[in-house]
Amino acid sequence: MPIPSISWVVAVVLLSLVLPPPGPVDFSQNWLAPLELAATIVPPLQPGARSFQRLVELGRPGINLERPRVLGYYAEDYPGDYRALASVIGNRSHLDYIGTFQYHINGQGQLDGQNLLAFDLYRRQAGIPTLALIHNFSRGGFDAESARELLSDAANRERAIAAIGRLVERLDYAGVIIDLEAVPPDQRENLTAFIAALRETLAPNGKLLAMAVPAKTRDNRESKWSGAFDYQALGRYVDIMQLMTYDEHWIDGGPGPIASNEWVVKVLNYATRLVPRERIYLGIAGYAYVWPEGQRGFGWSAVKAISYARDNGLEVVRPPHSPTPRYWFEKDGRRHEVHYEDGESARLKLRLARLYGLGGVALWRLGLEDRTFWEAVNTELGLSGR
Repeated sequence: MPIPSISWVVAVVLLSLVLPPPGPVDFSQNWLAPLELAATIVPPLQPGARSFQRLVELGRPGINLERPRVLGYYAEDYPGDYRALASVIGNRSHLDYIGTFQYHINGQGQLDGQNLLAFDLYRRQAGIPTLALIHNFSRGGFDAESARELLSDAANRERAIAAIGRLVERLDYAGVIIDLEAVPPDQRENLTAFIAALRETLAPNGKLLAMAVPAKTRDNRESKWSGAFDYQALGRYVDIMQLMTYDEHWIDGGPGPIASNEWVVKVLNYATRLVPRERIYLGIAGYAYVWPEGQRGFGWSAVKAISYARDNGLEVVRPPHSPTPRYWFEKDGRRHEVHYEDGESARLKLRLARLYGLGGVALWRLGLEDRTFWEAVNTELGLSGR
């Protein structure tokens, strides 16, 4: 379909300004949530249109995909943050699925949601298959103890599954993405049991079950970050297993590539031995990290990293063995080291997705990426004619 005009962006932004400000949506208490307003303004697609069901079927295991699918993550960091919305509208023809970082789940299995009304209006009008992302991110980090409380108690797991089932049906989602992170390793079996039971709820209604999992090159069951994730067992139940192949180096550690090619290949070699390739989505970063010497790092968008280097005449270096871009600058008496992903480095990862016969790629997150990322998607995934 043609890319919608800028008038749509103006319309949804103006609508968001005249409506009450975004706030939490407590789905455990009130299912007539503000997000449902979108359903009354823009009804679901009618039979004969490009329906969610057909696109869901294309993502099912066992289908021989002619090209990797593209999943983009949608998030708003603050009220009025429409960077992701602008990316969705501008790159609609490249996106097969969108995952909304929107719904928090607590230890008792109760959901509360962020109101993304402008996006919800647009995704209904455009008919974009959208996956509701369920996460345990709270107060600046992923909550390990909340994850333990949720998974260790069968009643809490059942309550969560029921709430998720109501959510996807009530708000017309194509499925869900489970993004539980920092899960204690002793919850490994309970996490698998939760995913298996969730599939039993979603699959009969034609809903997709996706899961974001930590990237790893071996199974260390004692790891506080990845030990709870049994790739082989989880791979039996999920339709999409999205490898979080980013943050090889992160802000609390030393500087380095966000995702070196060597590391990504090791992760793929491990994962593809255990999980059907058509279910695996390769994660690609759309952001940058900056490490001031002797201090904790911080994040930038890829757009900011690229423009900062250009505007300040800085030399960008791409080592031959791992051509992810990096550069250095001096500020406030400190040397800063910057690593990021752009279209050129993403191009190699897109080629890996094709080479390995993966089901797709996933961009974290929409609105941070540089335009050259989508140019790479066009050429490497053959989408220029869509």
